[in-house]
Amino acid sequence: MDFITQLKENGYYLGDVDGRQVSTMPEITSFDAVLLCHSGYAELEVNMGRMSLSPHTCLVCSGVVYGKTLSVSSDFSLTVLLVDSSFSLDATVGVPTEVKSMVMSQPVRTIDNEQDWALINGIIDVMRLYERRPRSVYFMEMVSLQIRSLVMVLSEMFLSSGNMVEKADFTMSDTYFRNFLRLIDTHVKEHHEVAFYAKQLNITPKYLSEVCKNKAGYKAKEVLSAVLVANLKKDIMMSGKSMKVIAYEYGFADQSSLGKFFRKMTGKSPISYRKGRS
Repeated sequence: MDFITQLKENGYYLGDVDGRQVSTMPEITSFDAVLLCHSGYAELEVNMGRMSLSPHTCLVCSGVVYGKTLSVSSDFSLTVLLVDSSFSLDATVGVPTEVKSMVMSQPVRTIDNEQDWALINGIIDVMRLYERRPRSVYFMEMVSLQIRSLVMVLSEMFLSSGNMVEKADFTMSDTYFRNFLRLIDTHVKEHHEVAFYAKQLNITPKYLSEVCKNKAGYKAKEVLSAVLVANLKKDIMMSGKSMKVIAYEYGFADQSSLGKFFRKMTGKSPISYRKGRS
């Protein structure tokens, strides 16, 4: 399976490439990327910005819409993790916006500490182990947890470098976005409309959607739906409750309404998702 196919089918791609392979990688769109350079050197153009990779550098980009290899050495080797933007949002919902901002504020960083480098690669290795095992109904949930862990570990490393706090410049929009996520965590079962959350924040639904678009790349309704689906997935898989009970607890009119919403968001019915079938 080629990486574009895997990205489309699974929501992510994980693999290793060398200088010859990366030089022929086609330009693709709409994904988040984590690149770990093990050896050699390369010059990349990402979202119209020029970036250099060398041994022990880590590149982290969100919302990549354009990528191109400008030059690469013959001994270049790279671990590539590409995550579809919607899957990335699902995996990192609830991670404070300032945490993501710290990671994205400096896309390319050198990881000098050997333990830090081992930790990052260790998370990647855990993902590889999951891929080698027979697929279970929990496979995507476990991959999602590793992606979330990777974001948190990278932010912790960048924060410990000493100057990330000074660079942070949190605005009122950051506050609105952070409080929106907190409100969702509290009220997502009862309230599925953006208007409710905008009212709690004393702003208009339109402005809240603009805030979310600027901070996460998604409209407020998309963020709300992503959190709702993430919570539904956990209850469907873990709670053992009937679909009728889950529909009631989440404020759906009936089991059919729950099914229509869940299928629209995931491509599967709740029953099929629980059984791990497509």
